[in-house]
Parts: sequence; structure tokens; C-alpha cells
Amino acid sequence: LAFLNIFYELSRFCTSIVAQPPGNRDMYHARNLDFGQFFVWNIAAQSWDLTESLKKVTMNLNFVRNGTLLFKGTTLAGHVGILTGMKPNAFSLSMNAKVEPDIGNIIQWLNGNRSNIEFAMYFDRKLFEEANTFQEAQQFIYNVQLLSGAYFILGGNKPGN
Repeated sequence: LAFLNIFYELSRFCTSIVAQPPGNRDMYHARNLDFGQFFVWNIAAQSWDLTESLKKVTMNLNFVRNGTLLFKGTTLAGHVGILTGMKPNAFSLSMNAKVEPDIGNIIQWLNGNRSNIEFAMYFDRKLFEEANTFQEAQQFIYNVQLLSGAYFILGGNKPGN
């Protein structure tokens, strides 16, 4: 279970997009979850074995506090972080891999310097719990130092966000 909760730090590749069709007030936030690269390729399924396994445990959840919907999120069973989420009438967020050779933050964390370094998946959940507006979510992202690299795709509830 502990491995699952740091899984993002070890194996991740994802893509996201935020779009608003012309003349339409609706906002769309889409993403794929292409975990599992460099593991065993399943010829019959034309997919990575790990990806096929994760499909079975991917969940869409409603996070409620004091009877009120706080946010909605996509995650994996047994995982406490958020892969993709949406705070009603405020913002949506997905985190995507940023492959970088620098492992300095991981080394710092292993050496006990944990004061300002966040696990990427835990950071997403903290953001959804604490940020209430698009602007607050932006500031959260600007001020974080993550254990592993990530791109955040943040969508707002207004055109231009």
C-alpha cells in the first residue's frame, strides 16, 4: 500500500487538455492516465500490463466535508492522493509527468530535508482541500517544491482561466 501511495514518483506519463468550444460557456478538462511505460507490454491488449491492472482500480470519488461536496477526484483504490480533480464552481486540475534527470529533491528528502518538499500526489489533495478559487490554486502551484517533476494543468470556471 505504501508503494502505491508513492507510485507517481516512480512511473508516470500523462497528457491533459483544457478547452472551451467557440460560442460555448462550457469548459472541458480531459486527460489520459498512461501509467506503466517500460513495464511488460501486453500484445493482446495492445497496452502495458501495469496500465491494464490500474484500469481495474481507477475510481471517481466525491470528497465530502460536513455534508458538503468539497471536490471530485479520480484516483486509484488504496491511494490517498488525487490524479485529477474538480472543485465545483472553482477549478479543475490534473497533474502530468515532467521527466527530468534531476533527482536532487529525492536525494534531499532521503537525507532528511523534508521541510519544503511535497509528494506530488499528496500535494494535489492538499490543494483541493485548501484552495477555494482558481487564483488560490495558482498560488498553491507556484509555491510548491515537489519530490518529482510535474506539469499542472489548471482550468478555471471563467473564459481565459
